[in-house]
Amino acid sequence: MNEIQKQIQIEIFIDELFVAIEEHSLLKANICIKGAVNMNLKSRVFTGERYGMKPISFAVKENSFNILRFLLNNGANVNAASSESLRVALHVAAEYGREDAGQLLLSRYAQINLQDITGKVPLYLASFHCQVAMVELLIKHDANVYIRDAGGRIPLDVVGDDPKSICTSNTRQKIISTLKCADKEVNCQTLASRANPKVIEASNHSSYHNSTSVLSGAVKPSSFINSIFNWVTTATFSSLFRSVPASPPAQQSVDHLDGGPIGSSRVDCNGTILLIAVAISKFTGKKYSSPLEDSLLTIEEIRERKLNTIEKNFETALSKCEKLYQCPGNSLSNLTISKSMHQKFL
Repeated sequence: MNEIQKQIQIEIFIDELFVAIEEHSLLKANICIKGAVNMNLKSRVFTGERYGMKPISFAVKENSFNILRFLLNNGANVNAASSESLRVALHVAAEYGREDAGQLLLSRYAQINLQDITGKVPLYLASFHCQVAMVELLIKHDANVYIRDAGGRIPLDVVGDDPKSICTSNTRQKIISTLKCADKEVNCQTLASRANPKVIEASNHSSYHNSTSVLSGAVKPSSFINSIFNWVTTATFSSLFRSVPASPPAQQSVDHLDGGPIGSSRVDCNGTILLIAVAISKFTGKKYSSPLEDSLLTIEEIRERKLNTIEKNFETALSKCEKLYQCPGNSLSNLTISKSMHQKFL
């Protein structure tokens, strides 16, 4: 077969392929390509043109997705540009809003920022023709929003400018927001919040719960600790001194032993007594109980007996602490509380 005969056969195959694409006939496309393969003409058929398009671009325009995939699987160049407009299949997908085709082309490594003869990139065409889904897809794949056409315009300058396309104000605003969000200097969340007040409300609600959870895991305020301390102390000493009249209120406090307050705080009486009781219980293993003969004593005698017992057991506890933990004697001497102080507490 001479070159003229080859060229005639190539044109026949190209015509058959374009007819198959128009008819969405995968069978016809398959027969055509197999014939071209047998004659070693496949690559020349793939580069043929009709209507100013390569077969792959025409398959996108006609929304013949199965044939598009078939051509790609059989070696069609995903970035094949037409000889006149220099447009590739992704340009066509952007213009006609073929999102599925765009996904497939990008998965086959289509170059996203190729310019046609007038400098237009696919993102520019998607913006111009108001194809919001394609704009979002291209932005998702890091399309450059700053590439200018021959007239110096970027995609943001031509949103919905195609007079043949129906572009509502909502769609136009969505495309504008998407393009602005692609600008790394613009906070997309801020733009979304301006468009939808519920985003702000949801964000504030989330922030509130986050701060609450942080506080819940943090150290509780001293007032909270004191409240628990007072509750435990009250419960403990109410059972300890059942035969003694009610002790002063839990909030009662005394000044520091030197007569002056510690900063702006004061010593909690109940807290001090509770520490004494815990220390005695820890080191002596003894618990307080009201002896039977207490009922025969006066209130003053009962108090005196209780104080003597506490003081004695506390001294025993300190002594054991010094032996067990080898504490210097003078280090614990400051913890001794006089009987008069006990009397004041009670």
